[in-house]
Amino acid sequence: MTCAFSTRLDTVAEAIRNGDLRTAKFHTTRLLADADPHTSALIAACVDTIERFPRRAVVHLRARWKAATTDDDRAVIAAFGQAARPAPEPPTIRRSHRTAPRDLDTSGRTGEIRHLTPERRAALRIADRAIPPEPAVEEPATTDRVYASGLDYDRAAVPALRGTPCVRCWTERTREDHRADGDDGLCGECRDRGRPGVPALPPGHTRADAVQARCAFLAATYNRPRALLAQWWRKYATVADRVVIADWVQRNPLPTDPGPAPRPRPVVPRVTGRCERCGDHADQELCVHCREVDDLTRA
Repeated sequence: MTCAFSTRLDTVAEAIRNGDLRTAKFHTTRLLADADPHTSALIAACVDTIERFPRRAVVHLRARWKAATTDDDRAVIAAFGQAARPAPEPPTIRRSHRTAPRDLDTSGRTGEIRHLTPERRAALRIADRAIPPEPAVEEPATTDRVYASGLDYDRAAVPALRGTPCVRCWTERTREDHRADGDDGLCGECRDRGRPGVPALPPGHTRADAVQARCAFLAATYNRPRALLAQWWRKYATVADRVVIADWVQRNPLPTDPGPAPRPRPVVPRVTGRCERCGDHADQELCVHCREVDDLTRA
C-alpha cells in the first residue's frame, strides 16, 4: 500500500508540474478511494500544511515526519515532502571577461617621465608665493535699502480707522456713533460725559454740510487746525470729502503760525474743579484728555 501510494502521489505531482490536470484528478480520486480514514486525515493535514506555509512546508513536514509513529505515516509524509520541495534553480554561471596579455594593445607609448630635482621644486614654490593674490570682489547688495529701515512694522500692522475719529479723545468710534441724521463727531464715552461736539445741523443736510461743520469745529476748538485737517484729508477722508475739505480751506484761510505762546500764568486753585474746555472734573484748567489732545496738535 505504501509503495502504491507513493507512486500515485509522485504521478499526481508530476502531472501538476506538466499541466495535465485531467491525469492529476484521476490519480487523486484513486488515491483517496484506496486510503483508509487515518491516511485520509494525514493527507488532509499535509495538504493544509503546504497551503498555509508554501515556503516553509518542507520544514513543517519534516517535523511531522519525526513525530510519526508508523512507517506508513512516515512514507506518506515523505511523499508529500518530496512533492512540496521546490525545484532547484539552475546555477548562475558568470561569463569571464579575462583578457590575455597577447590581446592587449601595447603600441601606444606614454610621454617622457620627468623627475623634478630639489632645486626645481624650490624654484616652483618661490614662483607660487611671488604671485600676488587676487583682490576679493565684494558682491553688490541686491537692494540699496537697508534691512528694517524706513518701515515701522508695528504701525503698519495697525488696521485702518473706520470713519472719522472722535473730535475730543481722537479714538475710533463705533458704527452707531456715525449718525446719518446728525453726527456730532463724539464717541459714546465723550457723549456720556457731556463734552461739546460738532453743533447739530438742520434736518435734510447733506454730507458736504457735515464735513464743513466738522472743519469749522476743528478750526474753532484747537490751536492748530491746519494739521488736524491735513491728517483728516490724508488718512480718513474719502475722495468726495477731500474735495469739500480743500474747498473749505480755500474759502476759510487758516493761520499758519499760532503766534507767540502766552505767558504762563500761575496755577490758581479752582473752586469749581471743572475743565474749561469739556467740563469734566480737573485739578487744573484742562483735564487729562484735553491736555493730551493739545500735545498731539502741537506737532
